[in-house]
Amino acid sequence: MVWLVQIFFLMCCISSASAKPSKNEFQNRSVGHLLTSNNQVLQKNHWGLGTLYAGYGITDRWTVATSPFVLFDFNMFNLQSRAVWQLSEKSRLGIDLGYYKSINPKKSEYYDYCLANSPTTPVAQCTDNIERIAGFKKFKMEAWTIKATYSRLMTSRYRFSTSLSYFYYIDDERPFSFRMDPANKDKYSLALTTLHELKIAAKSYLNVEAGLWGLNYQHPYYHVGLTYNYQTEKWIFGIGASSTFNPNFPKQKVRKFVYYDSRWSLHPEIQIQRFF
Repeated sequence: MVWLVQIFFLMCCISSASAKPSKNEFQNRSVGHLLTSNNQVLQKNHWGLGTLYAGYGITDRWTVATSPFVLFDFNMFNLQSRAVWQLSEKSRLGIDLGYYKSINPKKSEYYDYCLANSPTTPVAQCTDNIERIAGFKKFKMEAWTIKATYSRLMTSRYRFSTSLSYFYYIDDERPFSFRMDPANKDKYSLALTTLHELKIAAKSYLNVEAGLWGLNYQHPYYHVGLTYNYQTEKWIFGIGASSTFNPNFPKQKVRKFVYYDSRWSLHPEIQIQRFF
């Protein structure tokens, strides 16, 4: 955790000297989608509170936050930091840092466990034979991530962003769905994703996400997502979902985890944010 604090402080020093937001700023106030940032940050001394994140603008170019959704639904401490730099009137470069750690993961007496997880059991039995054994009820996970994002305002109604993400898994005994089974022993994963933000009405936006997850995996995954956002001066409401999947993942290597398996996962998104 010490190195995270040091990097956050360094970002503060750098970003505090950055320029004010451009007058031509795209007005979608979402912070991006599941994997792809859009380099949006809160203004200095402003707050954003809601289901997706609770954040504070340290400077006009640096925001720190935590996700109540991840904390209460996954029982996972999490800390996020985003610093951005204005490259031109229409383009930005940003760096995101994130840290996740399960809080006192509890074991249950039983949980469903696919027999395919056992190396001595034929994989063909996986869909029909489920045994119940002791294990963790939800997640037992610790990970950190760094993400580099380039964003550009293409038109007054369209902003394009692309993110290169690196996840490192310190502990993945009961992994969350960003630890899709790679069918190899890498402790990290790489993702390259894009975000397309489209203004469809005065207060309505679509966020469309598409890209690849697990570029270093033997069997990489596709990632797609869609969210509808409605916003006012002080509020934003969003509903959508995204999925990470590989329809060609080898059946003999399929494993089941909490709420997903090696072939695909689904991530719902419901966002209610209030700005102060």
